[in-house]
Amino acid sequence: MEDLKFNWHASIWKTEKDTYSPNSSLKINGELVDASVCENRFALDANELPMVAEQVKDASLRVDHSKLARDVIGGFNFGKYDAENKRILFEAEIDDPIIQRSVMKGRLKYISIGASADAFCSKCNKPTRPIRTCKCKDAHELIKNIKLKEASIITEPAYKNSSFAPIGFTAALDSALAENIVTPKSSIEDEVRPSKENK
Repeated sequence: MEDLKFNWHASIWKTEKDTYSPNSSLKINGELVDASVCENRFALDANELPMVAEQVKDASLRVDHSKLARDVIGGFNFGKYDAENKRILFEAEIDDPIIQRSVMKGRLKYISIGASADAFCSKCNKPTRPIRTCKCKDAHELIKNIKLKEASIITEPAYKNSSFAPIGFTAALDSALAENIVTPKSSIEDEVRPSKENK
């Protein structure tokens, strides 16, 4: 069984309020993994996604798939399998204040999983690692027997649209704009000031 790393498309869903605080963990959520074929020509077996979702809560949150203890920056609260879209949604907490700050400024927004797994040809089902023995055309690698080890915040995902965000941050900003607490010209980094009506 070989250690493999996978980069996946991620998205966010909104909650009621922003949970950012410099003195506590920063909660994030998004889409951890799905069953699509990435640009590197591999895909997770969709039948294994429910099992992988159950492993998420025990995985560590790291930076750049590092194995160093100091690069563990948080953990996961849960993973949830979305059967309709064949994907895993997640919620995690970032403890490191430097990473928190970069996430809040939008400088870090991509996630990738690290797991041990076996790889097979999607057409003939022959093993493809460590050496591919089949010559099937237009086939991709199908990843099975997945044991999730960690997920990492990275800068260069296989999917350019993969992203996560702080829980509620978008919703809180939308709400502030709707109430004229901040103007569209305000930077995300600007302090949100109460309007006269809300004083």
